[in-house]
Amino acid sequence: EDFLFSQLDSPDPLTRASAVRAIAQPNKPRALAAVRKRLEDEDGRVVAAACEALAGLDDRESVDTILSLMGSQSLATVVGAIEALAVFREQRAVTPLLGLLRSPRAALRLPAIVALGKIGDASAVASLQVLKGNPCWGLKPEPSKTEKASFRKAVAEALAALGVEDKDKVPDSPDAEEPPTPKGAGE
Repeated sequence: EDFLFSQLDSPDPLTRASAVRAIAQPNKPRALAAVRKRLEDEDGRVVAAACEALAGLDDRESVDTILSLMGSQSLATVVGAIEALAVFREQRAVTPLLGLLRSPRAALRLPAIVALGKIGDASAVASLQVLKGNPCWGLKPEPSKTEKASFRKAVAEALAALGVEDKDKVPDSPDAEEPPTPKGAGE
């Protein structure tokens, strides 16, 4: 166990991230404190691992800190925070997640769609329905057919999780224009 804790100070971020995942065990106060400390790591991959570990431990005391990571410049950190907040079903994450639905970065938009479905807040329905026709509008670079299918599936699953029936499946239109901003999103 001491060896794993010593790996938290490794110069290699992948080693630190692996150590975070390995020590995160229920009913281990020393481990919980060490994992929480990694929310401040300089490498986003380590922070993401800490977010994942804390969500797995259902550490509600870390939710405020994880929520604050949504504003990070690190893609890995933000994605880790999104995924953890989805596990927590954290309602306060809905507004920033709605904003990410307009992100040109697929690596942010897709986890935001999935998280909104998991959180289950009905206020996400209108924004997800706007994306339904072309969930890939504005993404840079242009997504592949496989990626487009992943986005359509994610939107459909999120809407289904929110209790919205898919009465009419809308095919992805590569020529579709950017959808309008739903009321309340981006304000």
